Amino acid sequence: MQLLSGTVQPARRTTSGNEFKYRTNPLNRSKRNGFYSTTSNYHKGYIAAAEYGINPEVQIYKYPGKDLIHKFKADTTIKVVEMVFSRDGKYLLMIGGIPDFKISIFDLETS
Repeated sequence: MQLLSGTVQPARRTTSGNEFKYRTNPLNRSKRNGFYSTTSNYHKGYIAAAEYGINPEVQIYKYPGKDLIHKFKADTTIKVVEMVFSRDGKYLLMIGGIPDFKISIFDLETS
């Protein structure tokens, strides 16, 4: 399972040294169970994250500004098990999990 540990990040140790204080990650905009699948395209500076849950949402960010450039419902029922950008960054290929195992392609230029 490829779970993005983005809900919280350790910020610093407490005075006791045994506990961490946490802060919310500014990129975690999932309103449900966090992100299940992530991918990136180094050349375009894109990062995509797919939520885990019924009718998951995919969010695509542009780095280094952390701008949300696309947000859409994935064409699968429960989760996106894998996704990858094309080399030129024009397309995002997604593979759905149980029960439908759908393969879909999102065109970033025409959305």
